[in-house]
Amino acid sequence: MFTEGLFNFSKFLEMPEKCPVCGLHFTPEPGFYMGSMFVSYAVFSWGMLALVAVFYLVFHIGINFSIFLAVLGGLISFTWVIRFARVVALHMVRSFDPNTKAKVEAEVEAEVEAKG
Repeated sequence: MFTEGLFNFSKFLEMPEKCPVCGLHFTPEPGFYMGSMFVSYAVFSWGMLALVAVFYLVFHIGINFSIFLAVLGGLISFTWVIRFARVVALHMVRSFDPNTKAKVEAEVEAEVEAKG
């Protein structure tokens, strides 16, 4: 779904125009992925809170160091979380059918044969 690797920071959000397998357009309208910011915010907030709680309550690490470790984990995983949020946003409004491209090609071939 993404054309570049996770840690190519200048291009980690680049996506092709449409899916090469099913033909699904990845950008249905301009600004579509602005809503994914809310998903990434929720994942980051709850993830950081969970990490701090685990480090503090389970491993009995001091609160300041627990927060430091959670922030470090967030810095390492932010590209994955932002990509995940984009995927969630796309799946919330679009359905996925892996046979779409084959169906469209079959319909086009049927139309061509009917005309010819």
